[in-house]
Amino acid sequence: GVDMVRFANSGTEAVMHALRLARAYTRREKIIMFEGQYHGLYDGVMFTSTVGIDGWTSNRYSPVIFPFSSGIPEKFRDLIIMLPFNDAEVLSDVVEQSWHEVAAILVEPILGNCGGIMPKDGFLQTIRDLCDENEIVMIMDEVKTGFRLARGGAQEYFGVTADLVTYAKSLGNGYPVAAFGGKRDLMSQIGEGVSHGGTYVGNRLSMAAANATLDIMQQTDALANVANNGRKLQTAIREVLSLFDIPYVIEGHPSLFNIWFAEEPPYEFRDWKGSDHSFYDAVAAGLIARGVMPEPDSREPWFICEALSDQDIAETAQALEESVRAALN
Repeated sequence: GVDMVRFANSGTEAVMHALRLARAYTRREKIIMFEGQYHGLYDGVMFTSTVGIDGWTSNRYSPVIFPFSSGIPEKFRDLIIMLPFNDAEVLSDVVEQSWHEVAAILVEPILGNCGGIMPKDGFLQTIRDLCDENEIVMIMDEVKTGFRLARGGAQEYFGVTADLVTYAKSLGNGYPVAAFGGKRDLMSQIGEGVSHGGTYVGNRLSMAAANATLDIMQQTDALANVANNGRKLQTAIREVLSLFDIPYVIEGHPSLFNIWFAEEPPYEFRDWKGSDHSFYDAVAAGLIARGVMPEPDSREPWFICEALSDQDIAETAQALEESVRAALN
């Protein structure tokens, strides 16, 4: 589903250029985004509905949103429609009311900054259908899922093709490179009215790294090995947590998941509020003190690599057991 590709230096840049293409193509300006998703440090997307989480508005159709940095022009707020993830009914109602203003629906297929929350069955297809029916551009932000879930990313894994897609992170296996691509009629606007460029875009070092990374993915079972490592780690985590009388859920793809200390699996960012994230924070601090380095923020998933060994998993399990005991005491 990716006819043409352009390179960038970061996921932030890739998202920025994808939105520019969508707005140029539709001649509309607003974008629909989802709570708990992160699309880079670009002023036009740096808004959240979760500042002051204890006072979170219950309005699912028009939550109050805030910039998550100072220095962002207030006018950008008016261009964003923020909605809960995985709520097809709310999304459909809002699109029906506002389609004529909406240039793009921008979505992370898995919440890469909220514990790896997966899309409900059919949710991504609902986005695809609404975009087709209303001439809205579907942008899939695969900065975290691209070249991780599958060689074709989330589009292949979930069987839903976006109009535009963004990549970074796994694309260069640690080197600074990103890309955005998609359908020819959208991408061909570049050079025909839509600008794209940059001093370091397509530099030789990053291109060589990306080329080598993609060759390895194509020629080896690297991604299958990553997923297998993730499944083994998940099994070890379950064995440890079953020793304790605490509720938990492991949510996400084997290569990108998190531990939720909650009774029920999460479906949206608002579910994070109902989880025992303070207990997670204590466990994460214990892991770090014992040499295992997860992101200490309970909203950040565990990202698995091919180099993870059985010994690493065993040491992680031991550290987890000790950390949970310490947190409970």
